Amino acid sequence: MILVIGEILFDLFLDDRRIGGAPFNFAFHLKKLGFDVRFISRVGQDDLGSNAIEAVEAARFDPGDIQRDTLFPTGRVKVVMDVDGSHEFCIAQNTAYDHIVFDHRLKALSESGPALFYFGTLIQRTPHGHSLVKSVLDHLPPETQTFCDINLRPGCYSKKTIAFSIRASDILKLSLEELCLLVPDQGMGLEQRAARLLEKGPKCVILTLGEKGSLWVSKKGGAFPFSRLYRWHWIVHVCHLLQAVPTPCFIK
Repeated sequence: MILVIGEILFDLFLDDRRIGGAPFNFAFHLKKLGFDVRFISRVGQDDLGSNAIEAVEAARFDPGDIQRDTLFPTGRVKVVMDVDGSHEFCIAQNTAYDHIVFDHRLKALSESGPALFYFGTLIQRTPHGHSLVKSVLDHLPPETQTFCDINLRPGCYSKKTIAFSIRASDILKLSLEELCLLVPDQGMGLEQRAARLLEKGPKCVILTLGEKGSLWVSKKGGAFPFSRLYRWHWIVHVCHLLQAVPTPCFIK
């Protein structure tokens, strides 16, 4: 079983809205590939929350893993497109996913021996969220592999949570832009800069490079580039790396 915890939210455009959130996307694609995934999040008692529950059920997740909040709204991001085609993201503060509870259900899942635990940094933007991730980590058996997805959105992270997350991860994923923030160039190549993060705890660093695919750097030695055959190609490689469960299909 793969345990994923974090935000489910809606990207709100001028004339459209799309469900997302990095943890939900990760869980969704693994589920489509046939893996046993439990996705934990929290939504409000509002229309967006009801829409999120419908999406969770449609993807064949257990809707009981999605907590409902009577005080705080479902997560949302206002997306504004600039004239040059780029996007600006305004992430709503103090939403339901900021208040996920470490309840008996989540405690039992944590202690059940998941092959992989996925967490991100956006969920840790508040002290409560940071404490939540620590609680799950504290209840995992030693054989569970940990996967951290770095997401450095302005105003949604601190040096403390980033340092903690890097130390707590066996596999660390980040983008080239995020690598530039954490390990400035200083004349080093991408492999050398990614290797600097390995010194802080992870066994493997996955550096996503957009259309160029991704670069994997491992403590076991070497860097391995992967072409972008499929938007979520690196998820399949993660599962092969962990040998957590057999890959049920071949992605072209």
